[in-house]
Amino acid sequence: MVEGAGLENRYTLSGIVSSNLTLSVLLNMKNAYHNIFIFSAALLVSATVIAADVQQSEKKEFFQAIKDSNEGALQKAVDELKAVIKSGDAAAQKEAHFHLGIVYYKMKDYKDALTEFKIVESVDQKHALAYYFLGLVNEADFVASRAKADKGNAIAAWENYLRYADPSHKDRISYANDHLNALKKEAN
Repeated sequence: MVEGAGLENRYTLSGIVSSNLTLSVLLNMKNAYHNIFIFSAALLVSATVIAADVQQSEKKEFFQAIKDSNEGALQKAVDELKAVIKSGDAAAQKEAHFHLGIVYYKMKDYKDALTEFKIVESVDQKHALAYYFLGLVNEADFVASRAKADKGNAIAAWENYLRYADPSHKDRISYANDHLNALKKEAN
């Protein structure tokens, strides 16, 4: 908790702000809850959309992994998604990598999350949600390290998300714009 003007509780992507780690990109509670909602929405929407693309044999394992992730059985979800990646077709592998990235993100394993989202980006340069999560991960890394490379990667990811985002996702677009603008204003 940061005490200051307005005495409101404010959070960053990487957790509660400490007095020695601040960033002008501070989220209020509404945005923190929005971030949690994105996890569930991304998992459910993407899982439903890809059902037609995933072979029947992979569907059961894939949906079980989504269920396990939503229920907090994260390591079990990791194992199931890795099995889909090993045995699935290209569409199943892409979505399994995406969801594996989300699971790693939920586990706060940002390095592995970043790897998975980059795999998705390499096979589908228009995968908006992969860019969304790349923005979150790179921004969290920037908050922790203050490295210019992380800031630049976060800016590029947010810009790509906005380029490919479904225009009907107004809340996510607004959230991404807020983070992009704050990062661009942030002094190095």
